Amino acid sequence: MREVVLEMGVARPVSGVNAALALRAAGGGLGTLIGGVVYDRWGARVCMCSAQAFQVVAMSLFGWRSPSSLWAICLLAGVQSGMVQNTANVVFADYFGLDIAGSIQGVVQMIGMGGAAFGPITLAGLAELTGRPVTAVLQLYAVPFC
Repeated sequence: MREVVLEMGVARPVSGVNAALALRAAGGGLGTLIGGVVYDRWGARVCMCSAQAFQVVAMSLFGWRSPSSLWAICLLAGVQSGMVQNTANVVFADYFGLDIAGSIQGVVQMIGMGGAAFGPITLAGLAELTGRPVTAVLQLYAVPFC
């Protein structure tokens, strides 16, 4: 994370990492609240689509390599994460029913754990190959769209 903060132009990397993590956490709390309201008013589809829209906007901000874009990325990614984590369990039950929701959710969580296990290794390898951590992050963000 330190290298990403440096590449985004933050002068003091340790303070930058702390600020980025604090914004991500604040965004997660805000996303939890937003996700609950959106889910209650408009349902699961709108809630999950809105969450992914926050992620797409955050990804697009990587093109501007400035501290202000880094802060916006952290906040938006936190909101997206909070929205998804808050409503994912309910979405599984709504879409698949209570009988098989657990089986489907188990497979999905297993795939997520695989991503969590191999993602950092892949990111580190891409950062070493390209020499630019932000470029590596962008390349990994593109994987779900392939």
